[in-house]
Amino acid sequence: MGHIVLTDEGGEVTSSGGRFLSAFGADLGPPTRRIFCQPCLDWSERRYHLKGLVGARILDRLLELGWLKCVSDSRALQLTSSGKAGLYETFQIEISNEGVLTCDYATHDG
Repeated sequence: MGHIVLTDEGGEVTSSGGRFLSAFGADLGPPTRRIFCQPCLDWSERRYHLKGLVGARILDRLLELGWLKCVSDSRALQLTSSGKAGLYETFQIEISNEGVLTCDYATHDG
């Protein structure tokens, strides 16, 4: 089982996912009134992302690590060179120079 299980109605972080995200530095507690975790289709990109506390805390950590940085006067984020390396080392996600994402699902548990 993966670290996050998503359905059309919502999502949950598994116990292994909680440990993984905690070790990564994405603190999921304490509980808030905010949606915890749901898949959300981005209207402009037509791609899914995580909506709610889980997605926000992962994003906060990626920004804190300097793996992503905000593009001024835009909603866009820019992947840094340390972010490219970190995403591969931590999540086995590889981003090509053309911006194409690949993930080695044979070794990735999330």
